[in-house]
This record gives sequence, C-alpha cells and structure tokens, in this order.
Amino acid sequence: MTSNKKIILFLLLHFIFGTVALSQSRYCTPSPFNPYSNLIPEDAFRERELNNAFAREQNSSTSVLKKSQVILTVPIVFHVIHQNGPENIPDSIIVNELVQLNNRFSNSAPFNYGNNVNVQIQFCLASVDPFGNPTTGITRDTSFWAVLPAGWGANADATMKNINRWNPSRYLNVWLPKQTVAGIGTNAYSSYPWSIGSPLDGIVIESLSLGFTHFLLAHEVGHYLGLYHLNEGDSCINYNCLLDGDHVCDTPPVYQPIDCAASSCSTDMDDTSGFNPFTMDTIDISNIMMPILPCDYVFTQGQADRMNYFLTTTRQDLLSSVACGQTPPIMALPTAGMSVTASACTGYVFTFTGSGAEYVEWDFNNDGAFDGMGNSVNHVYGGTGYYTVVQRVFNGAGYDTDTLTLFAQSTTNTLFPLTSVTNNNPSNNGGNLCRGAKLTLTAIPNMAQYIWSTGDSTQSISFTVDSAVSVSVTCIDSSGIIWEKCPSPFFTWNVIPSPPYVNLQVLTNDTLCQGDTFKVYVPVPAGNFIGQDLSNGFIQFNQDTLTLNYVIQQHQYLSVILRNANYCRTWLDTAYVHFQSAHSWSHHSRCKWIFIIHYRYCISPPMV
Repeated sequence: MTSNKKIILFLLLHFIFGTVALSQSRYCTPSPFNPYSNLIPEDAFRERELNNAFAREQNSSTSVLKKSQVILTVPIVFHVIHQNGPENIPDSIIVNELVQLNNRFSNSAPFNYGNNVNVQIQFCLASVDPFGNPTTGITRDTSFWAVLPAGWGANADATMKNINRWNPSRYLNVWLPKQTVAGIGTNAYSSYPWSIGSPLDGIVIESLSLGFTHFLLAHEVGHYLGLYHLNEGDSCINYNCLLDGDHVCDTPPVYQPIDCAASSCSTDMDDTSGFNPFTMDTIDISNIMMPILPCDYVFTQGQADRMNYFLTTTRQDLLSSVACGQTPPIMALPTAGMSVTASACTGYVFTFTGSGAEYVEWDFNNDGAFDGMGNSVNHVYGGTGYYTVVQRVFNGAGYDTDTLTLFAQSTTNTLFPLTSVTNNNPSNNGGNLCRGAKLTLTAIPNMAQYIWSTGDSTQSISFTVDSAVSVSVTCIDSSGIIWEKCPSPFFTWNVIPSPPYVNLQVLTNDTLCQGDTFKVYVPVPAGNFIGQDLSNGFIQFNQDTLTLNYVIQQHQYLSVILRNANYCRTWLDTAYVHFQSAHSWSHHSRCKWIFIIHYRYCISPPMV
C-alpha cells in the first residue's frame, strides 16, 4: 500500500459507564503506545511545513480567518463495525452525538460557556454516498476486525478501516468498532491534517464510548482539524506561541498536572513574537483539547482560527462535497486504470494509471472487501492461481471502476522464484555446498520464459559443483511480468571440500575361529569423522576401528562414509567378506571349526 502517513494517538477517557469512567482520569494524556509515530521521515517534514504555513498565515496582515462569519459545513459518515453485540449501537445515539458535536462547535446550549467561541464549523450527516445513492450517513458491517487484535497497532487499524471507507477527501470518516484498546492502546484516536491521503486518515472511537458528556467526538475532530493537546511537547517552552506547544497563542503554556485554578507554567510572557495575548501569568484553561474537571470544556478563538485554516486549505475538498446535497463541483469524472509489476520482495505492485482520482481503492481477490487504498499499493498472494483485481476511483463528481484478471505467484517461499534446490551431497549449512555434488535448481512453473545466468532456458537446471556458485534466474510470465530474487537476483553458495579419500585397512587374518570378529581400521583425518556405515551385519565402533560380528550369513559387507564438520561426505572402500567353513578338526587347535574369510574391496569413486 501507499506509505502510511503519520497519525498521532491519544489516550482518552474510557467511557464505559458514564461518571464511573469519567472519574478514572482528570484529563486526556498522550498515549504511551503510539504505533503510528515516525513511520516515515516525510511525515514529520510535512507536519513542520503545514505548521509553518499556518504561522505565516497568522502573521499575514491580509488574514481574514479571524473575521470570517461564514459557517463551513463538513460531511460526516459513521461506520459501525460490530459483532452483533451491544456495540451495534442504534442510529439515535449517533444522531444525538452529531447534534451535540454541532452544539459544542457553535457555542450552543448546553455548551454555551462564557469564555467559549463559535468555531463557525458544522457537521452534516451524509445524505449522498460516494456512488451518488441516498444514504443515512451510517453504515454497519459485521467483522472480526470489530475488535483490534492486541499489539497489532497500525496494521489492525488500517485493516479495520478497509472494511468500509468512503472517499476521505470528501467525507469525514468516523469508525465505531467494538474495541480498540488492546490493539492500539486507547479507545479513541484521530489523524491530523498531514495524514490526508493515508489509509489511516479519519477518526476512531469505540462505539460504546459515545455519549455521556459528548466530549470524545469533539476532541477527536479537533485533532482531525489540526489541534494538538495543550501540553504538546510536554514542556513549558513558549518563545513563539505560533510554533511552540500547541501552536495556538491564546492557550497558555501548560505542563501536567494542570489546574484551572492555578498556572502549571510560569512562561506565559516569555513569548516576544508580538502575538502573545498574555501580559501576566494566567491560570490554566479547561479546554476541549485538555479538559480539567470540573471546569468547562471550551474552544478558544485561536483554536477556531487554526481549525478553519486547515479546513479551508489542506482539507478544503470536504467543503465542496455533494454528500449533504450540495451542487457537484465542476470537474470531470475520474477514469480508472491500472498497471502491474512484481518482484519477490514486494509481491505485486498495482499502480493507478487513470486520471482525475482523489481516492483509489483496491480489492485484490474480488471478494467485495477492499484491501487497500492509494495510487500505488503492494499485495502478496498467499497461493498461486487466478485472481480478479477490482479498482474503484472517486472524486467530487463521481466514480469509475476497472478490473484485471491475472495468474498470481505466491512469493511467500523464501527461495522465490525457485521452488526447490536439491543436491546429492548436502551440507549442514544452507549457505554451503559440498564440492562435487550435483546441484539441481527448479524455478516456478508456468512461465513463458526462463533466463538463467548459466545460459539455460529450461525450468530446471543441474550441474556439478566445483567452485563457489552464483546463479540467477529471470522468470517472465504470459502477462510480461518479470520475477527475480531480490534485492539481489543471485542465489549464492560457498563450496566446502569433501574429506580426503582414505583406504580401509583390514586388521583381521583370513582365518577366524567361530565367534571371532572381523575388524577394519579407518584412518580418519583430523577434523573429520565416520558419519555413516552400511553393512548387512552388526557393526560396533571403537573410535576409528569398526568391528563386524559374524552372523549366520555366508556373505557380508562393510562400507564407510567419512564426513567433515559441514557434513560433506566421501564414500570409502566397501569390504565384501565371504565366510567359508574349513570342516577341519584338530585336538590341538583352540578352534573346532575354521572359517576361511575371503575379502575383497569394491572401491567406489570418491566424492571430493
């Protein structure tokens, strides 16, 4: 998928049972677990750039944001992700939550506090979906991902949002799953404006946490429109109120613990930028972005200006959405289109090649569930076979679709694009080969072309290993997609010599009495060991001497394999023994029966 943009999580009050949960914390604190922070360097850069742009706008003498009385309307859609339990809350709770959100932003009862401001932003429940159909602005989906798995962080978050996401350029998406705490570490969180275009963009609140004081949604919308916590940076530093702390000048610098009857920082007047409204140290304020019980939760004019700025710049497409019945913007419909490349590192890379799209989503196996979003996305197929890929693209005028059927390769095999590597003298280290071994490499099937660095063009190649091996193969399928090992296309192995060849030395005369044993000495070189013996008798080891006990068999054999530390082997001689009774009797002999042993060596070609 496209790179996940930076999104900041906030550990919020876990509203489970009204005032009981409310009493658990006096104010929000940044989450100690933040799986989205510092994902890519560009995110921090974009955050700095947007903050600097806001500071420049505030410095401009032509700024009209503070004087604007135009009400800006943001379309909002709620996605309930549930498992058929009480978390599948009724529409009435959601509708009432939206009413209270608008009351907070308009400084209306019951939130018309004396030091609160009208933010001049309102939110409408979408009445038109991205396909131009009527909607209630509330969707419902039953899913395993209603409960984010423990510790999965951003991956679980993105997967849950893929279940149902509307064009984030034109809709404020609010997901209401059953449980997020185990997976994310908080029950409510939001992206910032610099996350626009990211699979993570939007707001998440556990559905059963809605209601009560109607604080959570307003708080997360504040983040979505660019507001930080008042104690951003966990510092009282206040040299420039537009660039330090929460980047808002009319909120005094605070540091935990804060108190609406006292001041937690003594740096209120350190700012000499000319925009500092404080002429003396002031008490901390109880704010939507840093509430203090039992004080009122307010928005300041500076916070209103900052939210208006990001809504009319970074998130301006929300204002020309047709989601609430507005006139469609004058623009051409988007055109869908895709191209596909592939590699063993990333699997398939699907790229948008159409035009005019603000939002692109992908279903990689045509199951109706969209697996990713963005202009360029990666997908690894877990099994080889035919798949149909569906692409949908959207802008303010409408949508378009495209499909592609391809024969996909599974790249989960670590040898990809090889399916097997075999040799007849394997070592105990996959990075080593034994010299003299026959190595066979087999590539993935059903390719239109196989191009080996050895010059071969077949699916499998075999050769005898004499020195270090470095081999590459390029596989090209019928669609023209090229598959190679990556990041380097070469498969490499070191070569280990096999043990030196030695002769078996027979220690036994050719005449044995019944019950005697046949012994063979193996002169094992230093650093090697007898790794295997083959015989049709009973073998005993005494260091480097092998004993073959006679059994009632006329013909017996004994062969030995020598191995080194890398388990590279050499076959030694094979001694064939023929026991023959002499049928002699001697009163003076200790043997009643004499067995005449005839032995010969059948020397196999040594493997070196």
